[in-house]
Amino acid sequence: MNIFSKFRSNSATPIETSALPEAVEYIKVPILKSPQPEYESVDPPITENEAKLIEKLKASTDELLLDLPKEDTSDGYVFDAESWLNDESSLIRYIRARKEKLEDIKKALIKSLKWRIQYRPHAIKLSDIEIEWRTGKSYFNGFDRHGRPILYLRSHLENTKDSDNQIRSTVFLMELASKIMPKGVSKMVIITDLTKLTIMSSAASPKTSTSFLDILQSHYPERLAKAILFNPPSVYVFIYGLLSPFIDNVTKKKIFFTNIVKQGGKKLVFSKDNETETWTTPQAHFDMDQFESDFSGNWNFKYDHDTYIKYFKETFACNN
Repeated sequence: MNIFSKFRSNSATPIETSALPEAVEYIKVPILKSPQPEYESVDPPITENEAKLIEKLKASTDELLLDLPKEDTSDGYVFDAESWLNDESSLIRYIRARKEKLEDIKKALIKSLKWRIQYRPHAIKLSDIEIEWRTGKSYFNGFDRHGRPILYLRSHLENTKDSDNQIRSTVFLMELASKIMPKGVSKMVIITDLTKLTIMSSAASPKTSTSFLDILQSHYPERLAKAILFNPPSVYVFIYGLLSPFIDNVTKKKIFFTNIVKQGGKKLVFSKDNETETWTTPQAHFDMDQFESDFSGNWNFKYDHDTYIKYFKETFACNN
């Protein structure tokens, strides 16, 4: 069998989803609070060895806090390194990301402690990065069936060239993810629209892409539940097929593709007759009544910056 056969983008049976009339009254108020305050965790239970590692790390607190740089707190924002280090929900993510190797876990924790003190994600203000949200290229809206917040990305709506601020906005969003996760939830879902991505267009500069990946892997390990890429160009799928053998299985199982098209006024999702490890349908992951219609759901949401920001500030009592 051709090893790339499972990456074909149009060998699909159409699945009918929402039918939208020509004139649609869109909803502009986002969902930033989960439907339930608590969900049953779908994460693997902590093993006996992981529990031992957590205790060893707690016992090493003084060692891990040694020789950290001093934080500039002149703006009034302070990072509580000791509290962060004693948060078991953080420790278990680093333990799993570093394959339960104690010394590697310690190095990763120290790296993140230093980064948090120097980069200061807790001190980033909405006013610092609001310009990055103006076009609706990246925003949280809604939750999946397990209560995981959904981050929508539309790289073709890029509106800035300041890579440092683009990264700062991404960090702000990652911090926000942990704040809006209900009890029992530790991961998020990313929905990426690749419809208008071409070989000539660049979703992000190499610097931004590299920094983004390093920040996610180093400082927000085990935060991604799944990433679903909509309408990937054939060349994108082909390249993924080439790289796939070199991607670790844990990450690979989190990446999905799907195609949506509009025919006769109805949106159709194209997937394989039987779901594969790579191709999927939104119905397998979301309550379609709470999933955006642009991505084949039944929720007629349309991003409006002024409405989103106003609701965001009200929801999080944010005035800066």
